[in-house]
Amino acid sequence: MSALELDRRQLLAAGGVALISGLIGLPRDLAAQSKAFFASAVRLADKSFAVQLLDEAGIPLASYPLEDRGHDVAVSPKGDLVVAFARRPGRFMLAIPTNGSEPNLIWAREDRHYFGHGAFSIDGQLLYAAENAFTDKDDITHGVIGIYDVQAGFKRIGEHFSHGVGPHEILLMGDGKTLAVANGGIMTHPDYRRVKLNLDDMKPNLSFVDITSGDLLDQMELPADLHQLSIRHMSIDKDQRVWFGCQHQGELTEEVPLIGSYKRDGEVRMSEIPEDLFYSLRNYVGSVMCNGEGSLVATSCPRGGKVLYWDVERGTYLGETALRDGCGIAAWGKGFVMSNGIGDFGRVGLPAESAFEVSHHQSGLAFDNHMIAL
Repeated sequence: MSALELDRRQLLAAGGVALISGLIGLPRDLAAQSKAFFASAVRLADKSFAVQLLDEAGIPLASYPLEDRGHDVAVSPKGDLVVAFARRPGRFMLAIPTNGSEPNLIWAREDRHYFGHGAFSIDGQLLYAAENAFTDKDDITHGVIGIYDVQAGFKRIGEHFSHGVGPHEILLMGDGKTLAVANGGIMTHPDYRRVKLNLDDMKPNLSFVDITSGDLLDQMELPADLHQLSIRHMSIDKDQRVWFGCQHQGELTEEVPLIGSYKRDGEVRMSEIPEDLFYSLRNYVGSVMCNGEGSLVATSCPRGGKVLYWDVERGTYLGETALRDGCGIAAWGKGFVMSNGIGDFGRVGLPAESAFEVSHHQSGLAFDNHMIAL
């Protein structure tokens, strides 16, 4: 398969691009008239799933139903379009205009599913989605980056190799020409839902992929003794260093570095977690986010009920904020806004170790793992 394989299907196997009606219990013109600042996938009080557009206080302006549980949301460069991705092994994306127009429901082709993440090109004309390529003949799968034409109604026009297994978060680097891809190294197949098939021989990596050709420009692989440290989520600091958070697939008693950073053609730098904190994190990092200046990194650890902060220059620990079941983080000036699994939305300013201040609570609602600033 070439780096860019044109997909000539006129309609996607599971129904193509469909229009659905959107707002749940909220007036449609509110989304158009009010300024949305953030977006997040959520589970509603009735156990259904949606993606919400929120104002700066976390008050929902619009809520769009999802086919199943969502994961992350990508925003176009102009902020006029957000795309919510299905959680693995889901097969849908929902593209939502922020002006209140009808959203588009896009289904994956029959031999692909999504990994919950994606990124727009610098001009907003293309969307790149982390996908799993699989067949019904065997359990072997590999990662691809699906390419979608936004102006053509998100028609799938090709794909690149992800240069690994289990691609998760995708970020566009500052040059506008390179995609950073977190290949988590975990092989899955939709026949087995979320079962992990290759824990004994995982090979996670961070790959830098030419956005046009799909060529591999650089790749960082973790040492062999850390092969079960699945690289999942990332953020880019002011110096174009990619910070990544990991989820260890080995024993909880193993002490492994969960947070690291890497700059292209350089050396990986793993950050040291204070010993008195380590075991409480349960070897799991959720979201990774740099603040608006790219000078401070926040990493959420929902299983430990903490958000940890890191100095981008030295890679050192700065402090923590207690946040029960907190995972979603979005940049907000020098600080952050955060969300959790019990319906809280709020802010954390500077310095690190500031308290989480709830600005809005939605009873019975659970924010999903990621939040994005529009």
